[in-house]
Amino acid sequence: MYSLIVGYSIVRTLLALACANDWYIYQMDIKSAFLNGNLKEEIYMKIPPGQDRPERHVWQLRKALYNLKQVLQEWYTKVHEVMIGLGYKVSVADKCVLTCVDTNGHLIIVAVYMDDFLFISKSLKFVEFSKLEMSSYFEMKNLGLVK
Repeated sequence: MYSLIVGYSIVRTLLALACANDWYIYQMDIKSAFLNGNLKEEIYMKIPPGQDRPERHVWQLRKALYNLKQVLQEWYTKVHEVMIGLGYKVSVADKCVLTCVDTNGHLIIVAVYMDDFLFISKSLKFVEFSKLEMSSYFEMKNLGLVK
């Protein structure tokens, strides 16, 4: 089973690092996150009541739905495919922490907690750029500066 929960000790370490170095921390929420995963298997479901379809028909799912066993794995795969494609590297300490360095040498750390992202960096420009970049892949809600 895949888990998209960054460890609490890692979060505390990242927050301490950010506070000690006066870095920015922004939180973003991914809307309908688990519906972004693409299914690799053929999965069928009964048609919900109230639909005008013959009784023995079923729907083939093309995207993950909440409560599917595969939903966390598919979301995890999707997040990592996007972020690796954007040049992020997965942390050895925690697979839900990814890092990237911009052309100016600024580091950004992104911690993934289920459907929330924490963007941590000394460069506010890099944080804003990263949030915008991720927003082109996922519908996101800006929860603002973490205090």
